[in-house]
Amino acid sequence: MKKISLLPILLFSLFATTGCKTTPHTETGQSAAQPHTLFIQPESGDLTVKASDIASAIQVIPLETRDSVWIGEVQKIIRTHEYIYVSDGETIYIFNESGYYIRQFNKQGSAPDQYAAITAFQPVFDHTFWILDDNRLLHYTFDGELTQTIPLSTSALAFELWDDSRLLIYSGNETSPGHHRQLQIISLPSGLATADYLDTDTFKAGYLQVSGYNNFNKTGDGNGYYFFEMFNDTIYRLTRDTFGIAFDVNIAGKNIPAAFYARPYKNILHFYRELYNENYAYGTELFGESPAAYFYFYYYENQGHLAFFSKKEQEQTCFTSIAEDQYLGLYPISLTEQPLFVQQGNQILLPLYPNDIMGYAEDKLTPQAVEAIRLKINYTGDQQNPILVYLEIK
Repeated sequence: MKKISLLPILLFSLFATTGCKTTPHTETGQSAAQPHTLFIQPESGDLTVKASDIASAIQVIPLETRDSVWIGEVQKIIRTHEYIYVSDGETIYIFNESGYYIRQFNKQGSAPDQYAAITAFQPVFDHTFWILDDNRLLHYTFDGELTQTIPLSTSALAFELWDDSRLLIYSGNETSPGHHRQLQIISLPSGLATADYLDTDTFKAGYLQVSGYNNFNKTGDGNGYYFFEMFNDTIYRLTRDTFGIAFDVNIAGKNIPAAFYARPYKNILHFYRELYNENYAYGTELFGESPAAYFYFYYYENQGHLAFFSKKEQEQTCFTSIAEDQYLGLYPISLTEQPLFVQQGNQILLPLYPNDIMGYAEDKLTPQAVEAIRLKINYTGDQQNPILVYLEIK
Protein backbone atom coordinates (compact mmCIF):
# COMPACT_ATOMS: atom_id res chain seq x y z
CA MET A 1 0.00 0.00 0.00
CA LYS A 2 1.41 3.38 -0.97
CA LYS A 3 1.66 6.05 1.68
CA ILE A 4 -0.82 8.90 1.82
CA SER A 5 0.29 12.27 3.12
CA LEU A 6 -2.03 13.53 5.82
CA LEU A 7 -2.14 17.29 5.34
CA PRO A 8 -3.62 17.44 1.83
CA ILE A 9 -6.57 15.44 3.19
CA LEU A 10 -7.09 17.35 6.43
CA LEU A 11 -8.86 20.73 6.22
CA PHE A 12 -8.52 22.29 9.57
CA SER A 13 -9.86 27.22 14.31
CA LEU A 14 -9.42 26.60 17.89
CA PHE A 15 -6.99 27.18 20.62
CA ALA A 16 -6.37 25.43 23.88
CA THR A 17 -4.61 26.84 26.88
CA THR A 18 -4.73 25.35 30.34
CA GLY A 19 -2.61 24.15 33.24
CA CYS A 20 -1.92 20.47 33.78
CA LYS A 21 0.39 18.18 35.68
CA THR A 22 2.44 15.32 34.32
CA THR A 23 1.10 12.11 35.84
CA PRO A 24 3.09 8.83 36.03
CA HIS A 25 1.80 6.02 33.86
CA THR A 26 3.22 2.50 33.88
CA GLU A 27 3.61 0.08 31.01
CA THR A 28 4.95 -3.29 32.15
CA GLY A 29 8.05 -4.57 30.43
CA GLN A 30 8.42 -1.72 27.94
CA SER A 31 11.28 0.36 29.27
CA ALA A 32 13.56 0.84 32.23
CA ALA A 33 12.29 4.43 32.53
CA GLN A 34 8.77 4.97 33.78
CA PRO A 35 6.45 6.41 31.09
CA HIS A 36 4.35 9.49 31.79
CA THR A 37 1.02 10.79 30.57
CA LEU A 38 0.86 14.17 28.85
CA PHE A 39 -2.66 15.40 29.57
CA ILE A 40 -4.18 18.02 27.25
CA GLN A 41 -7.43 19.83 28.04
CA PRO A 42 -8.58 21.38 24.74
CA GLU A 43 -10.84 24.44 24.78
CA SER A 44 -12.63 26.06 21.86
CA GLY A 45 -11.35 29.45 20.85
CA ASP A 46 -8.41 30.98 19.01
CA LEU A 47 -4.89 31.83 20.14
CA THR A 48 -1.84 33.20 18.38
CA VAL A 49 1.57 33.18 20.05
CA LYS A 50 4.46 35.43 19.07
CA ALA A 51 7.43 33.56 17.66
CA SER A 52 9.77 35.36 20.08
CA ASP A 53 7.77 33.99 23.04
CA ILE A 54 8.58 30.37 22.16
CA ALA A 55 11.89 30.61 20.28
CA SER A 56 15.34 31.58 21.51
CA ALA A 57 16.54 32.01 17.91
CA ILE A 58 14.54 32.98 14.83
CA GLN A 59 15.69 33.20 11.23
CA VAL A 60 13.85 34.03 8.04
CA ILE A 61 15.68 32.40 5.12
CA PRO A 62 14.52 33.05 1.52
CA LEU A 63 15.54 30.16 -0.73
CA GLU A 64 17.05 31.48 -3.93
CA THR A 65 14.95 31.06 -7.07
CA ARG A 66 16.41 30.44 -10.50
CA ASP A 67 14.89 29.36 -13.82
CA SER A 68 16.05 25.77 -13.29
CA VAL A 69 15.59 25.83 -9.51
CA TRP A 70 11.94 26.04 -8.60
CA ILE A 71 10.54 23.84 -5.84
CA GLY A 72 6.95 22.69 -6.12
CA GLU A 73 5.54 20.92 -3.07
CA VAL A 74 7.98 20.71 -0.17
CA GLN A 75 8.01 17.14 1.14
CA LYS A 76 11.05 17.24 3.42
CA ILE A 77 13.51 19.81 4.79
CA ILE A 78 16.72 19.00 6.64
CA ARG A 79 19.09 21.65 7.95
CA THR A 80 22.67 20.82 8.94
CA HIS A 81 25.43 23.11 10.19
CA GLU A 82 26.44 23.74 6.56
CA TYR A 83 23.46 23.35 4.26
CA ILE A 84 19.69 23.33 3.86
CA TYR A 85 18.33 20.35 1.91
CA VAL A 86 14.83 20.46 0.41
CA SER A 87 13.10 17.59 -1.40
CA ASP A 88 9.97 17.75 -3.55
CA GLY A 89 9.87 13.96 -3.98
CA GLU A 90 11.86 13.99 -7.21
CA THR A 91 14.86 16.26 -6.62
CA ILE A 92 16.95 17.29 -3.63
CA TYR A 93 17.83 21.00 -3.74
CA ILE A 94 20.85 22.15 -1.75
CA PHE A 95 21.22 25.68 -0.38
CA ASN A 96 23.77 27.22 1.94
CA GLU A 97 22.77 28.44 5.40
CA SER A 98 21.74 31.82 3.95
CA GLY A 99 19.47 30.25 1.34
CA TYR A 100 21.69 30.69 -1.71
CA TYR A 101 21.46 27.86 -4.22
CA ILE A 102 24.43 25.47 -4.34
CA ARG A 103 23.34 22.55 -6.48
CA GLN A 104 20.64 19.93 -6.95
CA PHE A 105 20.55 16.15 -7.00
CA ASN A 106 18.27 14.09 -9.26
CA LYS A 107 18.67 10.46 -10.26
CA GLN A 108 15.02 9.76 -10.96
CA GLY A 109 14.40 7.08 -13.57
CA SER A 110 14.04 3.36 -14.15
CA ALA A 111 17.69 2.33 -14.49
CA PRO A 112 19.26 0.13 -11.77
CA ASP A 113 21.20 3.07 -10.35
CA GLN A 114 18.15 5.39 -10.27
CA TYR A 115 15.14 5.84 -7.98
CA ALA A 116 11.46 6.02 -8.87
CA ALA A 117 10.76 8.67 -6.21
CA ILE A 118 12.28 10.06 -3.02
CA THR A 119 10.14 8.66 -0.23
CA ALA A 120 12.60 10.10 2.32
CA PHE A 121 16.27 11.12 2.40
CA GLN A 122 19.13 11.84 4.79
CA PRO A 123 22.38 13.69 4.01
CA VAL A 124 25.61 12.30 5.46
CA PHE A 125 28.43 14.39 6.90
CA ASP A 126 30.80 13.26 4.10
CA HIS A 127 28.53 14.90 1.48
CA THR A 128 26.70 11.77 0.40
CA PHE A 129 23.00 10.84 0.54
CA TRP A 130 20.85 7.99 1.71
CA ILE A 131 17.57 7.91 -0.22
CA LEU A 132 14.55 5.74 0.55
CA ASP A 133 12.86 4.55 -2.64
CA ASP A 134 9.81 2.58 -1.46
CA ASN A 135 11.35 -0.80 -0.51
CA ARG A 136 15.07 -0.09 -0.84
CA LEU A 137 17.71 2.27 0.48
CA LEU A 138 20.17 3.83 -1.95
CA HIS A 139 23.47 5.49 -1.06
CA TYR A 140 24.76 8.12 -3.50
CA THR A 141 27.65 10.49 -3.76
CA PHE A 142 26.76 14.10 -4.55
CA ASP A 143 27.95 13.41 -8.09
CA GLY A 144 25.30 10.75 -8.55
CA GLU A 145 27.34 7.58 -8.14
CA LEU A 146 25.39 4.77 -6.48
CA THR A 147 27.71 3.15 -3.94
CA GLN A 148 25.35 0.86 -1.97
CA THR A 149 21.85 -0.61 -2.24
CA ILE A 150 20.00 -2.14 0.72
CA PRO A 151 16.81 -4.06 -0.18
CA LEU A 152 14.10 -3.91 2.51
CA SER A 153 11.64 -6.61 3.51
CA THR A 154 8.68 -4.35 2.68
CA SER A 155 7.78 -0.83 1.55
CA ALA A 156 8.80 1.83 4.06
CA LEU A 157 7.53 5.30 4.94
CA ALA A 158 10.43 7.03 6.70
CA PHE A 159 13.90 6.55 8.11
CA GLU A 160 16.43 8.28 10.32
CA LEU A 161 20.21 8.02 10.09
CA TRP A 162 21.37 7.26 13.66
CA ASP A 163 25.12 7.31 12.98
CA ASP A 164 27.57 6.18 10.31
CA SER A 165 26.84 2.49 10.95
CA ARG A 166 23.06 2.19 11.38
CA LEU A 167 19.70 3.73 10.67
CA LEU A 168 16.09 3.43 11.82
CA ILE A 169 13.49 2.41 9.24
CA TYR A 170 9.71 2.80 9.70
CA SER A 171 7.31 0.78 7.54
CA GLY A 172 4.00 1.42 9.29
CA ASN A 173 1.44 -1.32 8.80
CA GLU A 174 2.89 -2.59 5.55
CA THR A 175 2.79 -6.39 5.40
CA SER A 176 4.80 -8.88 3.37
CA PRO A 177 6.02 -12.46 3.91
CA GLY A 178 8.42 -12.57 6.83
CA HIS A 179 7.83 -8.94 7.82
CA HIS A 180 5.91 -8.42 11.08
CA ARG A 181 7.38 -5.30 12.74
CA GLN A 182 6.92 -1.59 12.06
CA LEU A 183 10.34 -0.34 13.17
CA GLN A 184 13.75 -1.81 12.42
CA ILE A 185 17.39 -0.95 13.03
CA ILE A 186 19.43 -1.57 9.88
CA SER A 187 23.19 -2.12 9.94
CA LEU A 188 24.72 -0.08 7.12
CA PRO A 189 27.82 -2.24 6.68
CA SER A 190 25.79 -5.45 6.27
CA GLY A 191 22.41 -4.08 5.16
CA LEU A 192 20.71 -6.44 7.63
CA ALA A 193 18.18 -5.74 10.37
CA THR A 194 19.78 -6.06 13.80
CA ALA A 195 16.64 -5.33 15.86
CA ASP A 196 12.93 -4.71 15.31
CA TYR A 197 10.04 -3.35 17.37
CA LEU A 198 6.25 -2.89 17.37
CA ASP A 199 4.11 -5.62 15.83
CA THR A 200 2.39 -4.73 12.57
CA ASP A 201 -1.37 -4.36 12.93
CA THR A 202 -2.59 -6.61 10.13
CA PHE A 203 -6.17 -5.34 10.41
CA LYS A 204 -5.17 -1.67 10.02
CA ALA A 205 -2.91 -2.66 7.13
CA GLY A 206 -6.04 -3.00 5.02
CA TYR A 207 -6.91 0.70 5.24
CA LEU A 208 -4.53 2.78 7.38
CA GLN A 209 -1.13 3.72 6.00
CA VAL A 210 -0.58 7.44 6.55
CA SER A 211 2.68 9.32 6.29
CA GLY A 212 3.18 12.54 8.24
CA TYR A 213 6.07 14.95 7.87
CA ASN A 214 7.89 13.66 10.95
CA ASN A 215 8.37 10.29 12.64
CA PHE A 216 11.69 10.70 14.47
CA ASN A 217 13.33 13.37 16.60
CA LYS A 218 16.38 13.39 18.83
CA THR A 219 15.93 13.30 22.59
CA GLY A 220 17.03 16.31 24.60
CA ASP A 221 20.19 14.62 25.86
CA GLY A 222 21.14 13.59 22.31
CA ASN A 223 21.57 9.95 23.34
CA GLY A 224 18.51 8.54 21.61
CA TYR A 225 15.44 9.16 19.47
CA TYR A 226 11.77 9.72 20.00
CA PHE A 227 9.61 7.76 17.57
CA PHE A 228 5.94 8.57 16.87
CA GLU A 229 3.20 7.76 14.37
CA MET A 230 0.38 9.92 13.07
CA PHE A 231 -2.46 7.75 14.38
CA ASN A 232 -0.90 6.66 17.65
CA ASP A 233 -1.11 8.52 20.96
CA THR A 234 2.13 6.98 22.22
CA ILE A 235 5.61 8.54 22.08
CA TYR A 236 8.39 5.94 22.14
CA ARG A 237 12.00 6.43 23.18
CA LEU A 238 14.82 4.46 21.59
CA THR A 239 18.39 4.35 22.94
CA ARG A 240 21.28 1.99 22.30
CA ASP A 241 20.04 -0.39 24.97
CA THR A 242 16.31 0.22 25.41
CA PHE A 243 13.06 0.74 23.52
CA GLY A 244 9.88 1.65 25.32
CA ILE A 245 7.08 4.08 25.93
CA ALA A 246 8.23 7.55 26.99
CA PHE A 247 4.82 9.29 27.00
CA ASP A 248 1.15 8.53 26.53
CA VAL A 249 -0.94 11.47 25.30
CA ASN A 250 -4.44 11.92 26.72
CA ILE A 251 -6.41 14.73 25.07
CA ALA A 252 -9.11 14.96 27.74
CA GLY A 253 -10.39 11.51 26.84
CA LYS A 254 -11.21 12.65 23.29
CA ASN A 255 -8.57 10.44 21.64
CA ILE A 256 -9.77 8.05 18.95
CA PRO A 257 -10.94 4.90 20.79
CA ALA A 258 -9.72 1.45 19.81
CA ALA A 259 -13.25 0.48 18.72
CA PHE A 260 -13.16 3.14 15.99
CA TYR A 261 -10.09 1.56 14.39
CA ALA A 262 -11.79 -1.86 14.52
CA ARG A 263 -14.54 -0.91 12.09
CA PRO A 264 -14.42 -2.56 8.62
CA TYR A 265 -13.19 0.34 6.49
CA LYS A 266 -12.95 -0.17 2.75
CA ASN A 267 -9.92 2.10 2.35
CA ILE A 268 -8.21 5.18 3.77
CA LEU A 269 -10.77 7.59 2.28
CA HIS A 270 -13.60 5.65 3.92
CA PHE A 271 -11.70 5.92 7.23
CA TYR A 272 -11.38 9.70 6.87
CA ARG A 273 -15.05 10.16 5.96
CA GLU A 274 -16.04 8.37 9.15
CA LEU A 275 -13.46 10.31 11.17
CA TYR A 276 -14.91 13.65 10.02
CA ASN A 277 -18.24 12.65 11.56
CA GLU A 278 -16.66 12.30 15.01
CA ASN A 279 -15.31 14.87 17.46
CA TYR A 280 -12.05 13.08 18.21
CA ALA A 281 -8.65 14.61 18.88
CA TYR A 282 -5.70 12.90 17.27
CA GLY A 283 -2.01 13.19 16.42
CA THR A 284 0.88 12.88 16.33
CA GLU A 285 2.33 15.14 13.62
CA LEU A 286 5.42 15.95 15.68
CA PHE A 287 6.94 15.66 19.13
CA GLY A 288 10.03 17.44 20.41
CA GLU A 289 12.01 18.38 23.47
CA SER A 290 13.62 21.74 24.18
CA PRO A 291 15.66 22.65 27.27
CA ALA A 292 12.52 24.00 28.98
CA ALA A 293 9.60 22.05 27.52
CA TYR A 294 8.15 19.20 25.52
CA PHE A 295 6.05 20.16 22.51
CA TYR A 296 3.42 18.12 20.72
CA PHE A 297 1.29 18.70 17.62
CA TYR A 298 -2.21 17.26 17.21
CA TYR A 299 -5.56 17.92 15.49
CA TYR A 300 -8.86 18.72 17.14
CA GLU A 301 -12.11 20.24 15.83
CA ASN A 302 -10.63 20.42 12.34
CA GLN A 303 -7.63 22.49 13.35
CA GLY A 304 -3.98 21.93 14.15
CA HIS A 305 -2.69 22.62 17.68
CA LEU A 306 0.82 22.89 19.09
CA ALA A 307 0.96 22.17 22.83
CA PHE A 308 3.89 23.06 25.09
CA PHE A 309 4.51 21.33 28.42
CA SER A 310 6.83 23.18 30.78
CA LYS A 311 9.32 20.83 32.43
CA LYS A 312 9.70 23.06 35.48
CA GLU A 313 6.16 24.28 36.18
CA GLN A 314 4.47 21.23 34.61
CA GLU A 315 1.96 23.50 32.90
CA GLN A 316 0.58 23.34 29.38
CA THR A 317 0.07 26.10 26.82
CA CYS A 318 -1.48 25.48 23.41
CA PHE A 319 -1.95 27.64 20.32
CA THR A 320 -3.11 27.38 16.73
CA SER A 321 -1.00 30.00 14.97
CA ILE A 322 2.38 31.71 15.29
CA ALA A 323 2.93 35.42 14.58
CA GLU A 324 6.45 36.03 13.25
CA ASP A 325 7.24 39.23 15.12
CA GLN A 326 10.91 39.87 14.33
CA TYR A 327 11.06 40.16 10.56
CA LEU A 328 7.62 39.70 8.97
CA GLY A 329 5.44 42.24 10.77
CA LEU A 330 3.45 39.73 12.87
CA TYR A 331 2.64 37.63 9.83
CA PRO A 332 0.27 34.90 11.16
CA ILE A 333 1.34 31.33 10.42
CA SER A 334 -1.68 29.07 10.75
CA LEU A 335 -0.74 25.61 12.01
CA THR A 336 -3.70 23.88 10.37
CA GLU A 337 -2.41 23.36 6.85
CA GLN A 338 1.19 24.37 7.49
CA PRO A 339 3.94 21.74 7.19
CA LEU A 340 6.22 21.69 10.25
CA PHE A 341 9.56 19.91 10.04
CA VAL A 342 11.14 19.08 13.40
CA GLN A 343 14.77 18.04 13.91
CA GLN A 344 17.67 18.07 16.34
CA GLY A 345 15.35 17.97 19.33
CA ASN A 346 14.14 21.57 19.46
CA GLN A 347 14.36 22.97 15.94
CA ILE A 348 11.32 23.61 13.73
CA LEU A 349 11.41 24.68 10.08
CA LEU A 350 8.30 26.14 8.42
CA PRO A 351 8.19 26.75 4.63
CA LEU A 352 6.01 29.75 3.73
CA TYR A 353 4.72 31.11 0.44
CA PRO A 354 6.19 34.54 -0.47
CA ASN A 355 2.98 35.70 -2.18
CA ASP A 356 1.01 35.08 1.02
CA ILE A 357 3.52 37.06 3.07
CA MET A 358 3.44 40.03 0.71
CA GLY A 359 -0.35 39.92 0.45
CA TYR A 360 -0.59 40.17 4.22
CA ALA A 361 2.02 42.96 4.39
CA GLU A 362 0.37 45.09 1.71
CA ASP A 363 -3.01 44.73 3.42
CA LYS A 364 -1.93 45.28 7.04
CA LEU A 365 1.34 47.23 7.18
CA THR A 366 2.74 50.64 6.31
CA PRO A 367 4.52 51.16 2.97
CA GLN A 368 7.84 51.35 4.81
CA ALA A 369 7.20 48.01 6.55
CA VAL A 370 6.10 46.43 3.26
CA GLU A 371 9.32 47.46 1.60
CA ALA A 372 11.40 46.12 4.51
CA ILE A 373 9.68 42.73 4.21
CA ARG A 374 10.07 42.75 0.42
CA LEU A 375 13.82 43.15 0.86
CA LYS A 376 14.00 40.59 3.67
CA ILE A 377 12.39 37.82 1.60
CA ASN A 378 13.98 38.91 -1.71
CA TYR A 379 10.50 39.05 -3.19
CA THR A 380 10.38 38.52 -6.95
CA GLY A 381 6.72 37.69 -7.53
CA ASP A 382 5.10 34.50 -8.78
CA GLN A 383 6.93 31.15 -8.77
CA GLN A 384 9.34 32.07 -6.05
CA ASN A 385 10.83 29.37 -3.86
CA PRO A 386 9.59 29.10 -0.27
CA ILE A 387 10.66 31.33 2.59
CA LEU A 388 11.85 29.27 5.56
CA VAL A 389 11.11 30.38 9.11
CA TYR A 390 13.52 28.68 11.50
CA LEU A 391 12.60 28.45 15.18
CA GLU A 392 14.89 27.15 17.88
CA ILE A 393 12.44 26.40 20.66
CA LYS A 394 13.33 27.70 24.15
